[in-house]
Amino acid sequence: RSLTSEVYFADLAGHEDIKTTQVTGDRLKELSFINSSLMWLQNALHSMAEMSAKSSNKIDFSKFRNSKLTLLLSNALTGSSRTAVIVTLSPSTTHFETSLGSIKFALEVKGIKVKATSSAAEDPQAVIKKLRKEIDDLKAQLQGGSRVQGRLSRDSAAEQVR
Repeated sequence: RSLTSEVYFADLAGHEDIKTTQVTGDRLKELSFINSSLMWLQNALHSMAEMSAKSSNKIDFSKFRNSKLTLLLSNALTGSSRTAVIVTLSPSTTHFETSLGSIKFALEVKGIKVKATSSAAEDPQAVIKKLRKEIDDLKAQLQGGSRVQGRLSRDSAAEQVR
């Protein structure tokens, strides 16, 4: 068996206010895409937090299809991993609202409970060898037959295999 891992590092900028940044043109488009992706990520995480609160193991994967960001992070967020979130805050009072939003986001993420599971993959050649042996064993059972009321019957052996 082989065990592989994936590591995701995502530096998520905070929600940018279009009025305060005063950007135009391509930068404005980029900013709107970033804000949209962050909104969809927050919606997906909110849905997961609600499911965790209900102690439900079902994850609504449709929430991860709304943006490339959520789709890329879906493996890291849906339970086959361990996820850590680091939030940075500004000590400045002018950034109070942004820092408060970041804290609320972190608290919601903290409420998500997932269980990391190992998905170790078997060596394909070993699987093939094992299946071939199983086929040979089944063929031997069919050829050997089984005893049904004192006589040999291939049909009953085939029936046992099914």
